Amino acid sequence: MRLLKIVTCFIVLIIPLLLSAEILLEEGFENSFPPADWTILNLGDQTDGETWMQSGTHHYSGDYSAFSQDGAQNEGMEEWLITPAISVPLNSYIELSFWHKYQWASDASSPDYVLISITTPTAEAFTDTALTVLFPGPTSWTEVLVNDLPDYAGQTIYIAFVHTSLTGCGWGDAWVLDDIQLNYFETGETDIGLLSIEVPTEYSFINTEIFPSGRVKNFGNTDVTAEFVVNCEIVSESSVTVYSSTMPYQGGLIAGEIDTVTFADAWIPTEIGSYTVTMTAILTGDENSENDFKVIETEVVQHYGTGGPDAFGYRWIDSEVEGGPEYDWIEICESGTSAVMYAVSDFYGDDNFSEPIEFGFDFPFYGINYSYFHVDINGEILLTENTWYNHYPLVGWGTDGNCFNYMMPIPGYTNMPALIAVYWDDLEADEGVGDVYFQTFGDTPNRYCVVEWYNLRFHAGTVEDTTLCFEVIFHENGEVIFQYQNTAVGQVSSIPHDNGQSATVAIQNEETDIGLVYLTEIVENSEYIGPEPIGNLLYNELAIRFYTGPDEQPPSFVYDEIGNTFNHTPELSVKIVDMTGLLKDSLYLNTGDGWQAITHSGFEEPNIYFYELPYIQSNTTVEYYFNATDSSELQNSSTLPEDAPTSCYSFKILPTEGNVVLLAHSGTKPGYQDYQNREFPKYTMALDDADVGYDIYNWAEFESYNFPESYTAIFVYGNSMGHGAREDTLAVALMNFLDKGTNENPKNIFMASDELPNNQHALPNSRAIVKFYQAYLRGGYIPIADPTLPPFGGTDGIGGPDTYDYSNGSVIGVGGTPIGEAGIELPVYSNSPDVIYGRSCPSWYEDEVVNPEISSEVVFKFEDGPIGGHAYAYHEACGIWLDNLIYKSFFTSFDISQFTNDDDIKMIIEDALNAFGIFDLRDKGDVNGDGNIDVADIVKMVNFILNIGEPPTNIEFCAADMNDDDEINVLDVVKLVNVILNNKGLAKRADNPATKFELIR
Repeated sequence: MRLLKIVTCFIVLIIPLLLSAEILLEEGFENSFPPADWTILNLGDQTDGETWMQSGTHHYSGDYSAFSQDGAQNEGMEEWLITPAISVPLNSYIELSFWHKYQWASDASSPDYVLISITTPTAEAFTDTALTVLFPGPTSWTEVLVNDLPDYAGQTIYIAFVHTSLTGCGWGDAWVLDDIQLNYFETGETDIGLLSIEVPTEYSFINTEIFPSGRVKNFGNTDVTAEFVVNCEIVSESSVTVYSSTMPYQGGLIAGEIDTVTFADAWIPTEIGSYTVTMTAILTGDENSENDFKVIETEVVQHYGTGGPDAFGYRWIDSEVEGGPEYDWIEICESGTSAVMYAVSDFYGDDNFSEPIEFGFDFPFYGINYSYFHVDINGEILLTENTWYNHYPLVGWGTDGNCFNYMMPIPGYTNMPALIAVYWDDLEADEGVGDVYFQTFGDTPNRYCVVEWYNLRFHAGTVEDTTLCFEVIFHENGEVIFQYQNTAVGQVSSIPHDNGQSATVAIQNEETDIGLVYLTEIVENSEYIGPEPIGNLLYNELAIRFYTGPDEQPPSFVYDEIGNTFNHTPELSVKIVDMTGLLKDSLYLNTGDGWQAITHSGFEEPNIYFYELPYIQSNTTVEYYFNATDSSELQNSSTLPEDAPTSCYSFKILPTEGNVVLLAHSGTKPGYQDYQNREFPKYTMALDDADVGYDIYNWAEFESYNFPESYTAIFVYGNSMGHGAREDTLAVALMNFLDKGTNENPKNIFMASDELPNNQHALPNSRAIVKFYQAYLRGGYIPIADPTLPPFGGTDGIGGPDTYDYSNGSVIGVGGTPIGEAGIELPVYSNSPDVIYGRSCPSWYEDEVVNPEISSEVVFKFEDGPIGGHAYAYHEACGIWLDNLIYKSFFTSFDISQFTNDDDIKMIIEDALNAFGIFDLRDKGDVNGDGNIDVADIVKMVNFILNIGEPPTNIEFCAADMNDDDEINVLDVVKLVNVILNNKGLAKRADNPATKFELIR
């Protein structure tokens, strides 16, 4: 296998310090600070305040430590803690160790350094970098050992610990040091030692060839030309030796030289578990045997070289498995085009999706042909429209990438449609060093497009000698190959990144419900857990192929269910995808006469099938389902819903016979305003409680519509009302509906929306939503002028402009209108009820409306709230009523669900039903025979149809202007009708009724 070294802390002390070590420096910061002969330099933007200091709160041992915290906002840090001069003896080498951690390591992203000077303790003299500590560092105490330093024997050195931070961090983190120790080890003329074990790494694959390797160093003062050997022994947890081999070294090493020894014999672990690896360098005449060996632990894990199929039929196979792809790197850094600079003006190398880039051919992926892609710096590609990409030169175009691979599982990451995740992590390209390139090769039908991430680094770090290089190859036949040239940069911290330890390697379809994961990062409750599966960590010269096998899966459907409609000839559409395409498809339709099959009437990419329905009468319930069979040898077949026709979809052609009330909602599914389904159940609760028959219509679902004149009242809401085309369409439909009213038969609208007044306020008068609110509802909006002076307006009349969350409060009834009662408070819990006022029609609309001189009246005012017990907009309006003779309207700037008492919601809607003259007319009264009908003044006739002769005359009526003590007597009829009195069923006979309704034949 070819795994690189994987490190989970900085440089872990593997074995205790050698017994022959001599101490050159030892400091625990327990006394004065800075310690004697130590130097502190403050070179950042902030030259006072924050610098290296002594801490009694954070310490590893003893009572104190050295502590450097980031400075103020917008001021960069560069704080130096420098040791005294240290004389390194001749014929020796040194090792540095210390304990450190980071406090509040959340905001900063700059590295810290351990530097060495061989001249003076001035900043410019520190030219040797002993260690770079990358962000984010460990948040718990961690020991660091630096044991491969240059040869400083016979020289005087200074060691500097340099804490840096970017401008703008604002006390983002603190670097804490304790128990710093520098040891030297005497060497003789001849001294060969083992510096490190490179292979095995922290993890090893079961049943895979592993060739151990280690780095050896000539610590002595003279060149070594004689042959020496390196032994490797691997022992299991049960103390069984599973590998033992000796490798001769014959190349010779000059003084101070380092080389790598790789064993010819392979170790093939056959059991999962932990193993101890000991490597020893043996040279005859070696004068220092203490540095001859190293010991590490390796964990043998299961590798998964194949995976799938998923629900579509995709599989993967990697280069570790027989039959897998061969690693064959295609370098395009010189011939390819920069995706970062493609069709833009500036280089943005952090969190940046490219402009759409053409493949040069149609690339089939999960049954859909894609012609372009967006590539992200962060190691992933999206093949379709998405919510991340900002078109150049819109604001944010260069910072629209997604580094949050761990936020949602694959499949299921709904914001990442048609995803190709090659090495998805928080990555960065530095201009002039790294980039992302693309290039298309070949001729049809064998074209392929290569995308290469070249010389990238993790965002948590800086540019080092080693960078990340990986690529994806899109083949015209639909195969995708990932290749990894370099997967690690030595990045080490409390959250490791090297070799994909915090990455996602996966694919996902456009609907985000089907996908395959090769490797992912597990994060639970914002805490990093680790990679899964751990045996699939990435390594150099790995290749992975994603492909489709035999078509064993039935067609899959993507469908957004249609709602009730006023359209008598609706057209339905569904996306049907399959690996081999469709043999046949049908929509099965039932309008009451049994199921009938309809073939598709149209098709468009990507795989959208259209079905045109025949003319369907109003008051008809339409049931339907889809069926499709693919063209594979198996002819796989499926339906939607899966168990159709036992279950099926349905909608209704409106209006429903006898229903005069329409509930027009803003959508309760994801993507619509009421997706959390907060408002809709409140309306249905109140209307059901009032025993009113009503139709339901989603106004946000359709691009065009008109409300039928047969409705008397519309209850409409928009709980996150915008100001786009859909809102204008709604406004036009509502205005047209109100214009159909007459003095004798007025139309009615009940509307609740907590953002309509504010959103329409700044729009031009030509917009329909403005005209509807100002000229038809006769509403105004009070903006915030000075938040400390009246009138107190704005978008939150309860909490005010400084509140960004929900607030408890109340509204109070004004009286004088049919809705609410004067002085009665209703509790609310809200976050954005606009402050409004009643008005007459604006002059610029006077010629376009009826009765422009009539003003709306205030129904509710803001009352209680968090501002000294009062609402911010105390006694400003939040509800208005208008009687325009040809129509009546009620509007409130609260969402109806923000009234916390359901009985209050029922009361408001019941008041509106009474004011609109709406009653439940489902119970019929019958008058048998024919003749003349005389109705007393106290009775309002509704839905009155007189049939002369047979069949019998049917009369529906409502009594008006009656008290509970009044009686109704129906004379000379066969059957007593059901009378609705004050919304209560009441039927009485009396010899001398106070109020009569007489039918004279």
